[in-house]
Amino acid sequence: MGPGVHLEPAMRGRFSKHWTDEIAEISTLPEFQNSSIEILDPSIEGEYDIYTGEWTYPSGTRTIYTGRARIKAIRWGVTYGGEGQANAKTVTAIRVQVPKEAVGKVLKGAAVTVTASDDNDSLEGTRFVVTSGFQGSAQASRTFEASVDGDAEPDE
Repeated sequence: MGPGVHLEPAMRGRFSKHWTDEIAEISTLPEFQNSSIEILDPSIEGEYDIYTGEWTYPSGTRTIYTGRARIKAIRWGVTYGGEGQANAKTVTAIRVQVPKEAVGKVLKGAAVTVTASDDNDSLEGTRFVVTSGFQGSAQASRTFEASVDGDAEPDE
């Protein structure tokens, strides 16, 4: 600690979860997490059945979460990779928040599909790809970053 800074013994070391729980009680209410999403785990490999034309998975599904979320664009117009500006692909960085106990770590490469959005119908069918599942040490919700191709059309 710097000069003149004094922490009471109760404030040293780890923070309690209490303050994040108080924030979570408000921030994870349906009016704040007002979209519905589905997250697919990229590490679960499936097997394609040539007779039925469908994928099957050892656990029965690749879905690791279905439920409410808050979706927020955090950067617009970022060019992706080394493409030229004449034919640039516009990628938007997205922050997604779900209730903190809803799902464990969301892996890079996971697919996130918006299944409904109360305030923005145009989000429905949009797919994001998780770019970072990094979670800070004190959270009121499970937060991860994703990206979306600005040129892609949502699924109908």
